[in-house]
Amino acid sequence: YPPEMLEMSMDLEADLGIDSIKRVEIMWAFQEKFPELPQISNSEMGELRTLQQISDHLNELASQSDSVNLTPEVIQSAENQETEKKKL
Repeated sequence: YPPEMLEMSMDLEADLGIDSIKRVEIMWAFQEKFPELPQISNSEMGELRTLQQISDHLNELASQSDSVNLTPEVIQSAENQETEKKKL
């Protein structure tokens, strides 16, 4: 989905059609991009229904472990770095 189409209140399954298997795949990709974050268990991931809940949970985990704070700017920076790598 293009970022401009997403809202933090969107339900992953109902609004975006993201099932539990795809959710796990997304989290794997996210944790590859941000390896310093603590891992989210499958049971925790099953409880998180919206983009906001996932964001809040990741930021809570990050604050508990002194990891990076996942602000939109941090995420965008990681995206920009990945885009630059692909250009090379």
